[in-house]
Amino acid sequence: MKLHKYLKRIKEVLVTVLKNSKHLDSHDNGLTIQEFESFFDTYTAKFEKTLRCNGKKYTLNLFKEIQDQSIRLVTNEEWSAIPFHKSNKEGISLLLVPILKHLRGKNYRDIRLLLTVTRIHESIRTKAVLDLNPIIAEYNGTTDLSEFDLMFRKFLNESPRTKTLKSRLPKLQSNDRLIGRIRSGPNGQAILTAHYDSIAVVNDTELHNSIKQYNLLLNQGWITSNMEWCYSQSKDLGIDNTVTGKISLASERAGKTRLFAIVDYWTQNSLQTLHDWLMKILKSLPCDSTFDQNRGFERILSVKTDWMASFDITKFTDRVPVMLQSTVLEYYTHHDLAFYWEKIIGTRGFLSKLIKHVVWAVGQPLGALSSWAACTLLHHHLVWFASYLHFGDHRPFKSYEILGDDIVIWHKGVGLIYADLLNKIGVEINTSKSKSYEDNKREPIFEFARRIAVNGNEITGIPYDLLEASSKSIYSFTELINYSVETKLISKERRDLALPDYLSPKGRQYLEILLWERDLGHPNWLENRFGNASEEITLLNNFRIEIAKIRLEGFQELIRKLDELVYSSDLETNLKQAGVAYSDMLIGYSSTYYHPIIHALNHTGMDMYDVLPILESIEERLRQGEILELPELTSVEYLPLPYQNAYFERPGERNPERLRKHSQLVLTAAERLKGTVNGFILMND
Repeated sequence: MKLHKYLKRIKEVLVTVLKNSKHLDSHDNGLTIQEFESFFDTYTAKFEKTLRCNGKKYTLNLFKEIQDQSIRLVTNEEWSAIPFHKSNKEGISLLLVPILKHLRGKNYRDIRLLLTVTRIHESIRTKAVLDLNPIIAEYNGTTDLSEFDLMFRKFLNESPRTKTLKSRLPKLQSNDRLIGRIRSGPNGQAILTAHYDSIAVVNDTELHNSIKQYNLLLNQGWITSNMEWCYSQSKDLGIDNTVTGKISLASERAGKTRLFAIVDYWTQNSLQTLHDWLMKILKSLPCDSTFDQNRGFERILSVKTDWMASFDITKFTDRVPVMLQSTVLEYYTHHDLAFYWEKIIGTRGFLSKLIKHVVWAVGQPLGALSSWAACTLLHHHLVWFASYLHFGDHRPFKSYEILGDDIVIWHKGVGLIYADLLNKIGVEINTSKSKSYEDNKREPIFEFARRIAVNGNEITGIPYDLLEASSKSIYSFTELINYSVETKLISKERRDLALPDYLSPKGRQYLEILLWERDLGHPNWLENRFGNASEEITLLNNFRIEIAKIRLEGFQELIRKLDELVYSSDLETNLKQAGVAYSDMLIGYSSTYYHPIIHALNHTGMDMYDVLPILESIEERLRQGEILELPELTSVEYLPLPYQNAYFERPGERNPERLRKHSQLVLTAAERLKGTVNGFILMND
């Protein structure tokens, strides 16, 4: 579908959201549908024409500036006229003039929808470009890093806060199985080519030794043994040119490039234990949003203060010294573990298109398990250190919120020292993208987790990816409604939702069922058909039972396919088709050790048989009056098989494949219930 057709659908989706958002607003001067449609048409027509006549780069730069100006008009920040672009006497883009009164108004739902339109340039993707400068540039901090590390260590050892955290640490408990969900590897699909990775690691003597010593410290030497067994079975297969890591690029929306550092399968397995442990620590920190971004955003939103800063940090993981991350890790564990972790993470080489052997000069590669979590934990400690330097004591400082490299601080003294600390260790703050507020009106402006707010009101536009997906599929439209409810663009009490006009009658009915099942909508026609609340509960229970039956059928089919892989020649056929060298011993069952693909197949079957009894018993348990939800849609049910070219990647909560599967379950259950006593309630032909 061409861009113009996408935009037409997206307009209809946004008009639908506008109708639903109006349920709470009674402003006489609010944004009308006609005004919105006129602005959308004018803005997108100019965007398409500019893209057609001037190309992607020019269009991106221009419309990013227009978007920035539109946000600054809302937040009342300083802004300037856009060079060589038609503007009014105030320097405001003529494209924004028709909606100026709304941008300067107080109807924040209207503002969010208008700022959604100014995000339309996110539809542009450009060729991914590799920039190695942040990775290979030498340390450029204003202070000697060793001296800073000594001061930082002294702070860690003296701080009651770090001592308390250390006394409450979760147990570092090693895993007892290999990871069955890694998709990408440096030498091919991760699990299928794990034996290739073993050759690369063993041939790198320093890395091999570091992994071996590290695993011994964590009582997971079996990982090293399994890797070495794979090496012994693969070294004579003629496998050449293997690497332990490579740099991969992805083209993202708005012309951005995301860099991924892909490390070998055995490194990831070795780091899994530490990664899980670090994530548990982050979960215990009250000012961390790793596990609940919305909670963190709402926390900042509730703050009334005369000073607040959202710092945009440039290439945080590339530039924050891995030495300091290792120092924090050493404090909470011990020297040897931190030493070998830094060796595994910070000194390894990566293959890239520009340079064959790339080593992070200062920071560390984002992509290895534990790397992001270690960076985030250090980030918290840098804020605590800044608080100590400002106050001169170790009081517990909580006037901040962190999500990885995202940070908002609402204490001026601590915020300024924090910024100075980053400068001292060579981490750059992008002042043009950062937001700083200082005013006794106590109406702060901030940006956090890609969401923007002013005076306690969110003004974030809907992400283009979500809009595009919801314009293509009713499954994704439920996610748009969920996002709108979560971010308070639509009231949770809004039950009889407006739906896109382009849907067919059956499409509308299916979408209403999906929204009802997720408690995101309750159409009047459905409510009128229920005699009482107990009938709705009965139908919901029938839904659960029917879905459980469908899932059982899916399990049986998946088990059959797994059996074919395990007990037939299907696995060998797939390996041959993928061009993967192997031996019968390598993928056999006659050894003490197994290839990771065999581990994955075995454990998948075991996990299936753990879930089966729950699904089989749900009908009886519901009949007995138990309040019982279906077991979570597990990775087991969506576990792709090797011939599907996804290789055991576990989908996330909002993974499109997971969403599609769940929606199909619901609609299949609804169709099956059509002929039952209550079936007419849902499926009205």
